[in-house]
Amino acid sequence: MTQSTSGLEPLFLPYYMRRKKINPNDKEVRIDFTDQNGDTWQEFAILHPKFKLWLEVTEDPFIYKDGKRVSVEDIDKDHLEFMFKRSPWYGSTANDIDWKKRIEIQAIIQKYTTNAISSTINLPNNVKQEKVTEIY
Repeated sequence: MTQSTSGLEPLFLPYYMRRKKINPNDKEVRIDFTDQNGDTWQEFAILHPKFKLWLEVTEDPFIYKDGKRVSVEDIDKDHLEFMFKRSPWYGSTANDIDWKKRIEIQAIIQKYTTNAISSTINLPNNVKQEKVTEIY
C-alpha cells in the first residue's frame, strides 16, 4: 500500500532532507547550510511517492508562494511537516503504531493470505530481551 515492501509495512517516513554540496564556483545557487569547515550545502526533500502524489493533487493555499504554486521538491522542511500533519498518514507511521497493534493487524491479515507476512517492529534501544521474546 505504501510502495515500500511486499510485506505488511506502514509508511516509515513521508519525507527526509538531503544535502547537496555546493561548488564554490557556482554563483547563482541557494545556500541552506554552512558546516564547520565553511563548506556550503543546499537542502532538498526526498518524498515518499504517495506523499508526493498527495501533495501534488492537494489544492492547498499553503503550497503557493507569491501567487505561484511551489514545486513539491521546493517545499521547505517546516512546510513539509505542516503538510504532513494534515495528510492521511499523520499518526500512522511506523514509529506511531504500537507494536501490539501491529501484531493484531498482522494476525487479521494473515488469515487471508497463503504465505507468511513480514513486518518490521520498531522498538526502543533499551528494550529488554524478555520483551523481544514476548513480541516474537
